[in-house]
Amino acid sequence: MTGMTAWARLTRVAKLKPGSTAFVSAASGAVGSIVCQIAKSMDCRVIGSAGKASKIAWLREKAHGDEVFTYKKTESLSAKPGSLAPNGIDVYFDNVGGEHLEAALNQRDQFLKDMSGWIESGAIVWEETIRDGLENAPAAFIGLFQGDNMGKSLVRIS
Repeated sequence: MTGMTAWARLTRVAKLKPGSTAFVSAASGAVGSIVCQIAKSMDCRVIGSAGKASKIAWLREKAHGDEVFTYKKTESLSAKPGSLAPNGIDVYFDNVGGEHLEAALNQRDQFLKDMSGWIESGAIVWEETIRDGLENAPAAFIGLFQGDNMGKSLVRIS
């Protein structure tokens, strides 16, 4: 499900091309993490943001992001993408809106396309945060807003 969203929006809507620079907000999330990997597989430069150091480490080690940063610890979110992409951002894949969208628009070049949130072969990796039991559904939902999940947040009911 998330792979098709990522692939279709990158290749069909944004028409991402090799050598492009892509900025992905919530890059460690369910869709964002796949977007990063598809863009890397297309020989693109990937800049990603996430809210926690553990998510940044995952983006570097598993998704192979070129430039990743913790937006909660960034002095100026509006300036950060531009400092990491001095030649401009070709595609912004928006998973959160708000300040991230404003930051991307501040750094846009003539090719910027605002994106709101399969590769046939290749080693795509993903993460899921699974909580067991329906009684844990409220905590899982609240955890989405606190950044507790890695990738897709699921509640398993037996």
